[in-house]
Amino acid sequence: MACISLEQQLNELKDFIKNLHNPGLIDQSMAPNGNIIYHIYEDGEITHQKGSYAYKQRTEFVEKYPSLPAYKIPADIFPITHVDHFDKKHGYAIVTQENAYIILERMKNVGN
Repeated sequence: MACISLEQQLNELKDFIKNLHNPGLIDQSMAPNGNIIYHIYEDGEITHQKGSYAYKQRTEFVEKYPSLPAYKIPADIFPITHVDHFDKKHGYAIVTQENAYIILERMKNVGN
């Protein structure tokens, strides 16, 4: 079996995440409680929050705490990035709950 470089693994993961990233999940026509939105972050954290018009205006709840070393997956491979109040860059994708866990499993295998 041929080994692929870390750079190639990250590029493949980036493409995989890009294909599952779906901002269309934020359905403005639904009630916020019926439109739950999931994020997966570069450190493996998975969160959920109300969607629809309440998206990003309410609490973001942690579903799965960070499980990867902070340096393992660069924030830049995610479709959305932001800088926190400590000037640390974070990346995330908007996905379904199922796809968040699928991405997490792929992230865990990077570098192995």
